[in-house]
Amino acid sequence: MSVSVDVQENWGTIYFSLMGSNYLHDFDLNRLTVTSSLYFRILEGWSVRVGGSYSAIHDQISLPRRGATEEDILLRRRQLATQYTYSMSVGLSYRFGSKYANIVNPRFQ
Repeated sequence: MSVSVDVQENWGTIYFSLMGSNYLHDFDLNRLTVTSSLYFRILEGWSVRVGGSYSAIHDQISLPRRGATEEDILLRRRQLATQYTYSMSVGLSYRFGSKYANIVNPRFQ
């Protein structure tokens, strides 16, 4: 199941998404993820992006029962069990070119 909203305005864009899943044989084995981002135009061509996501994880049934060694963890050869993940990001971008670039040139039709 997923629900997403994407709103575009003159000042920027807002994106929000909610995704959920579960195993049909056991509803206690589930995952819920929330993702959101904001693109805000600050000057002509310049924009700032702020985003983040959070996941509540309760569906890791394929992980081995025995623990991983320190070497496995550092080399990322084995995934560790967890109940959540999160991330945040901030970015600055510049978009250049003609403001009419999305109009099709009639010579190419």
